[in-house]
Amino acid sequence: MPRPHVVVTEPLPRESMKPLEAVADVTYLERLLPPEELYPLIREADALITRSGTRVDRDLLDAAPRVRVVGRAGVGVDNIDLDAATERGVIVVNVAGGNAVAVAEHVFGTLLALLRKLREADGSVRAGEWKRSRFVGDELRGKVLGIVGLGRIGGEVATRARAFRMRIIACDPYIPASRFEAFEAEPVDFDRLLEQADIVTIHTPLTD
Repeated sequence: MPRPHVVVTEPLPRESMKPLEAVADVTYLERLLPPEELYPLIREADALITRSGTRVDRDLLDAAPRVRVVGRAGVGVDNIDLDAATERGVIVVNVAGGNAVAVAEHVFGTLLALLRKLREADGSVRAGEWKRSRFVGDELRGKVLGIVGLGRIGGEVATRARAFRMRIIACDPYIPASRFEAFEAEPVDFDRLLEQADIVTIHTPLTD
């Protein structure tokens, strides 16, 4: 049986591809290519691995008639035309939750930098100043955090918010009440969330 041909359309760590190389012939693209350069390279591909930069639309799928699987090295699939893939019998897979912890940590890194005015304070000190009173900042403790989307990433955010002793409210009509209870998040509708939250963080797919 011939080895399948996989094209990796965007730069990814080669180390992560070693298990795939054991069973397939892998073509790596070192940079994002425009369609006129990409399409000839995927004509004989059996599978594609992408990130967020490659638009997998009908035109691309037409240019890759042998493709049966598109793998998204990330959480979202908003850059992939799911209807077109389904019509062609192409399976679309992603790495659900793969970066959930990283995103949640980034949320709190950003919040702390904003509330503690770290960027401004850093610039002031680098300019030779020492104006402490200008950069007192504020605490996360006691703030109301509004989470839109209490899925994998939203849940990781809620877990960290509890450690900061924040009050958590959340809007997500697609999950059971037990998940709100597990994260000690008060379920609210979207309008109420915007009215009550000191901070709003959004973790939902890009849909209409």
